[in-house]
Amino acid sequence: MFSPADMLLLAALLTTTTCTVMLHRRLTRLDRLNLDYERALDEASLALLAARDSLVTFSSDGREVLTLLAGRIDDAHGVIAELDARARAHSL
Repeated sequence: MFSPADMLLLAALLTTTTCTVMLHRRLTRLDRLNLDYERALDEASLALLAARDSLVTFSSDGREVLTLLAGRIDDAHGVIAELDARARAHSL
Protein backbone atom coordinates (compact mmCIF):
# COMPACT_ATOMS: atom_id res chain seq x y z
CA MET A 1 0.00 0.00 0.00
CA PHE A 2 3.05 2.24 0.27
CA SER A 3 4.47 3.68 -2.88
CA PRO A 4 8.26 3.84 -3.41
CA ALA A 5 8.13 7.60 -2.77
CA ASP A 6 6.36 6.99 0.55
CA MET A 7 8.99 4.45 1.52
CA LEU A 8 11.76 6.91 0.59
CA LEU A 9 10.11 9.68 2.62
CA LEU A 10 9.64 7.33 5.58
CA ALA A 11 13.32 6.32 5.43
CA ALA A 12 14.32 9.99 5.26
CA LEU A 13 12.06 10.78 8.22
CA LEU A 14 13.54 7.91 10.27
CA THR A 15 17.09 9.00 9.39
CA THR A 16 16.34 12.61 10.28
CA THR A 17 14.69 11.55 13.55
CA THR A 18 17.67 9.35 14.44
CA CYS A 19 20.14 12.15 13.69
CA THR A 20 18.04 14.61 15.69
CA VAL A 21 17.92 12.29 18.72
CA MET A 22 21.69 11.72 18.53
CA LEU A 23 22.31 15.47 18.27
CA HIS A 24 20.01 16.10 21.23
CA ARG A 25 21.95 13.57 23.34
CA ARG A 26 25.27 15.14 22.39
CA LEU A 27 23.98 18.62 23.24
CA THR A 28 22.66 17.37 26.58
CA ARG A 29 26.07 15.86 27.35
CA LEU A 30 27.74 19.10 26.28
CA ASP A 31 25.46 21.04 28.64
CA ARG A 32 26.48 18.78 31.54
CA LEU A 33 30.16 19.20 30.67
CA ASN A 34 29.69 22.94 30.43
CA LEU A 35 28.09 23.01 33.90
CA ASP A 36 30.97 20.95 35.29
CA TYR A 37 33.45 23.33 33.69
CA GLU A 38 31.58 26.33 35.11
CA ARG A 39 31.59 24.77 38.60
CA ALA A 40 35.31 24.06 38.33
CA LEU A 41 35.99 27.66 37.31
CA ASP A 42 33.87 28.94 40.21
CA GLU A 43 35.77 26.73 42.65
CA ALA A 44 39.11 27.87 41.21
CA SER A 45 37.99 31.48 41.52
CA LEU A 46 37.04 30.97 45.16
CA ALA A 47 40.36 29.25 45.84
CA LEU A 48 42.26 32.13 44.26
CA LEU A 49 40.32 34.65 46.33
CA ALA A 50 41.10 32.70 49.50
CA ALA A 51 44.78 32.56 48.52
CA ARG A 52 44.80 36.32 47.90
CA ASP A 53 43.19 36.96 51.28
CA SER A 54 45.76 34.70 52.93
CA LEU A 55 48.60 36.58 51.27
CA VAL A 56 47.18 39.92 52.38
CA THR A 57 46.86 38.63 55.95
CA PHE A 58 50.34 37.12 55.83
CA SER A 59 51.78 40.38 54.50
CA SER A 60 50.03 42.40 57.20
CA ASP A 61 51.11 40.01 59.95
CA GLY A 62 54.62 39.99 58.52
CA ARG A 63 54.79 43.78 58.72
CA GLU A 64 53.70 43.67 62.36
CA VAL A 65 56.32 41.03 63.17
CA LEU A 66 59.02 43.04 61.42
CA THR A 67 58.04 46.18 63.31
CA LEU A 68 58.12 44.34 66.63
CA LEU A 69 61.42 42.70 65.71
CA ALA A 70 62.96 46.05 64.76
CA GLY A 71 61.88 47.42 68.15
CA ARG A 72 63.44 44.45 69.94
CA ILE A 73 66.66 44.84 67.95
CA ASP A 74 66.81 48.52 68.92
CA ASP A 75 66.25 47.53 72.56
CA ALA A 76 69.03 44.92 72.26
CA HIS A 77 71.42 47.51 70.79
CA GLY A 78 70.62 49.79 73.73
CA VAL A 79 71.30 47.00 76.23
CA ILE A 80 74.57 46.09 74.47
CA ALA A 81 75.69 49.74 74.52
CA GLU A 82 74.82 49.97 78.22
CA LEU A 83 76.72 46.75 78.96
CA ASP A 84 79.74 47.99 76.99
CA ALA A 85 79.64 51.29 78.91
CA ARG A 86 79.46 49.47 82.25
CA ALA A 87 82.26 47.12 81.23
CA ARG A 88 84.46 50.07 80.28
CA ALA A 89 83.59 51.89 83.52
CA HIS A 90 84.26 48.80 85.55
CA SER A 91 87.60 48.13 83.92
CA LEU A 92 88.90 51.61 84.73
